[in-house]
Formats: sequence, C-alpha cells, structure tokens
Amino acid sequence: MTGDDFISFAVQLLSSPDSSEAARRTIISRAYYGAFHLARSFLAELGVKVGREHGDVWKCLGSSGVQIAKQAATRLAMLHENRTMADYDLTSVKPNN
Repeated sequence: MTGDDFISFAVQLLSSPDSSEAARRTIISRAYYGAFHLARSFLAELGVKVGREHGDVWKCLGSSGVQIAKQAATRLAMLHENRTMADYDLTSVKPNN
C-alpha cells in the first residue's frame, strides 16, 4: 500500500457516477492521505526521519530551503485543512463546492 494507492482511489471515486457528499468527502480525505504518505516516503528515501505527526512532514519540507519543497509543504498543509473539514465538520458545505 502506498500513497499512490490512495490517490488512485480518490481519482476512481471522482470519476464514478456517485456524486454524493459522502463520496466527495472521501475523495478529499483519500487525496490528502495519499499526498501525506508520498511526502513522508520521499523524506524517508532521503534519509530524513519524521514521525507520524502530520505537521512534522510539512514543517520538514517547508524548512528545507528548497522552493519546490516549500510549495509542497504549503499545499500539503492546505490539503490537511480540507481533509480535517471533510472528516470532522459535517455541517460545512465546502465539499459540495
């Protein structure tokens, strides 16, 4: 199981005729976890050890001094915010947009 598997599943759901709110929220969640695991694996391949704390991954990327890593950190943090909303704020209408 890899981050790519989560992203592939999110794409599969996005392409399906199921346009329910539950499907959209699941797409957001799986896309985030896919990106998180890909970033964590990338850092591990470089020999960088990060824990399971989600913020540790994007903080490590953001403090790297590499522009593309900083951009990835920002996007990962935004995805996390959207994932948290999709999973926990069931009154939010944002997944419908």
